[in-house]
Amino acid sequence: MNNIKVCLQKGNLIKDYETMSCSQLSKKYGFHRETIRKALRGWGIKAKHKLSRSVNEDYFQTIDSHPKAYVLGFLCADGSINRKLNRLSFCINSKDRDVLDYINSELDSTYSIGCRFLKDSRNGNVYSRCTLQIYSRKIISDLALLGVHSTKSVFLHFPKIKDDYFYSFLCGLIDGDGSIHKSKTAVSLIGTQELLIYVKDRCKKDGINWAKTIISVGGKQHKMYLNKDTLKLRDRIYKNVDFFLKRKFDRFSNHITFQQNKKHKRMKHKVELYNENESLKFNSIKDAASQIKCNPSQISNVLNGNSKTVKGYRVKSFGKEAVEVRIGLDIDG
Repeated sequence: MNNIKVCLQKGNLIKDYETMSCSQLSKKYGFHRETIRKALRGWGIKAKHKLSRSVNEDYFQTIDSHPKAYVLGFLCADGSINRKLNRLSFCINSKDRDVLDYINSELDSTYSIGCRFLKDSRNGNVYSRCTLQIYSRKIISDLALLGVHSTKSVFLHFPKIKDDYFYSFLCGLIDGDGSIHKSKTAVSLIGTQELLIYVKDRCKKDGINWAKTIISVGGKQHKMYLNKDTLKLRDRIYKNVDFFLKRKFDRFSNHITFQQNKKHKRMKHKVELYNENESLKFNSIKDAASQIKCNPSQISNVLNGNSKTVKGYRVKSFGKEAVEVRIGLDIDG
């Protein structure tokens, strides 16, 4: 039946085949692309040769520049390697398509970037995704020599690159698997435990202190957080790269501005400590605690009515002063 229907469309199919692929014809006419190919061959129409694709296959042979380190970092985060097919691929949110254009340009690649809609089976949401697939036995082999394999989501140590390119690699890694928040917890990064430990220890040498705990998020994937030193991290990862995701850079900047401007007001209590023998006045609870050698919270408890005395003294407040206090970031460099 399909053959009869295809034959009825012979004239249109042959004409459209001049400017369309079999896959495109399949969608237009509702036939399987193999049915269309067989029909075209039966009518004596020669098959089109696939467009030749090219790529700089030596790109990853040596990581000797900051752009290469960035691309490798992004690949470790969001890339996929198929050893059997010798395929390197990326599938990312369409809003970040710029990074695929950049990677294509860096690799002198003529492979095309495709965009499609994918449905998340977990929640039914539909997302627009961009994909890039590059085929090269040499590239896959060179990545393996760097320590980046098809099992990178399970087993990935820091790649074998010079320390000079560490922060450019980290920039790509954060663009792929990092999140920047406006809250106190500024940056989170996902990766294997081995990779995160290396990043954490290397950053510590420059006074960038990630949180001590690295949390498991399922399987071999872990997450760590940076609560302070975000300005130091931002300045280092963006120092030498010529490309980065602007939206994440903006989030870094917004977080830093938010924390630098974040203020709150607390009341500074002037307190009097007294008993039958003496009366002592202080400009703050902290000063009073220091004098009688106690914890400031003990004095606050008496002021709030939770305790009657502290160190034999009753406490009363005789004045309050609003004090503006900066909180959040260490911004000394």
